[in-house]
Amino acid sequence: MPRTIAPLLVCTILASFGTGVVWNGLAFVTRDQYGFGEVENLLLAVFNGGVYVAAALASGPLTRSLAGRASPRTVLVGMLAIQALCCPLPTLIESPWLIWFVAAVLSGSAAVQWPIIESYLTAGRDGESMRRAIGWWNVAWMAAVAAAILGMTPLLAMGRPSWTFLGLAILFTVAAAVASRFPPAPADHAATPHPHHASPRYRALLTSSRVLLPLGYVLVGAISPLMPYLLSDLDAPLEWQTPTTSVWLVARIGIVVLFWRTSFWHGRASTLVLAAGLLVGGFATMVLATSMTAMVLGLVAFGFGQGVVYYAALYYAMAVGHADVDAGGTHEGLIGAGYAVGPGIALLGSLAAGPTGIVAATWALVAFAAVPAFRPLVRLARRERHPGPD
Repeated sequence: MPRTIAPLLVCTILASFGTGVVWNGLAFVTRDQYGFGEVENLLLAVFNGGVYVAAALASGPLTRSLAGRASPRTVLVGMLAIQALCCPLPTLIESPWLIWFVAAVLSGSAAVQWPIIESYLTAGRDGESMRRAIGWWNVAWMAAVAAAILGMTPLLAMGRPSWTFLGLAILFTVAAAVASRFPPAPADHAATPHPHHASPRYRALLTSSRVLLPLGYVLVGAISPLMPYLLSDLDAPLEWQTPTTSVWLVARIGIVVLFWRTSFWHGRASTLVLAAGLLVGGFATMVLATSMTAMVLGLVAFGFGQGVVYYAALYYAMAVGHADVDAGGTHEGLIGAGYAVGPGIALLGSLAAGPTGIVAATWALVAFAAVPAFRPLVRLARRERHPGPD
């Protein structure tokens, strides 16, 4: 691991615990602490996603508007400090409305902080140096998100789910202290295009993966608020519900490490097709599971699919020479849009026809997205079979 990014990785790990709780564990807290049902948690997830989109798109303009008065480091430390101060509130005031406020603060602050952290990660690096740094960074944040869900288990078992936020307050405080040691601003971006990879095939794969990336987060956003209720319907013991939920997060880490360290999948359209199939099939299996075995298999497939789509989008963006897809507010805005649209689709499907309606609604969205996702690959296949004008 490059030593120069060690402080950044520490900050990323600490801040990612908050991300893990907000996007994958909040439904467990609201169910057990405030008695939220499926509809309330889906509405909360839609709200969180909307806040995240707005804040992510405002991140760049906000940082630029503060230039000369506050450095990117100051903005980053400020966002982490705001989250640290906000987190203890649910333990001081028990109100279901307060959790909406806390969730909005955490979502909005995170949407501003991540583009800044990503700019520190990629700026001043190019080629293999950037690839190594982003590889380590991906493993760091994904592992922290999974650990956050596992860390909630004893608090849920004790009947103290809101104490999760006390732990986050400590982590955000330490993250702010670490971030205060960063340079005032990221170094100049040194990334350069890679002409060898800027071929029609890589460009087609980049276009497809950019469509599949937010689609993957739509499915993540749809399944996360439902997991407490799906597992309860399967009579899963309370102490096993969050560890079971973490299965897809752990599976995602494994596939990302594999893709980071290998190259057999480079330039292969079949990889994206397989990933899309794993995403959709894994999602349907989880929602319709009638046994814990089926649920775990669905979680593993879903984690593999989401990990492949995420890393492929990142790799092809870098290979073609547009690494900013992973580092800007627009990228985070797309992820946030997935988190907002996903639970919205799940809510409509659930109200219409229960679990079957959820699967039908998400499959309809997938079918709609399949056209822009795979059209570039179809055109590429035609060109390669019949060279000449398209």
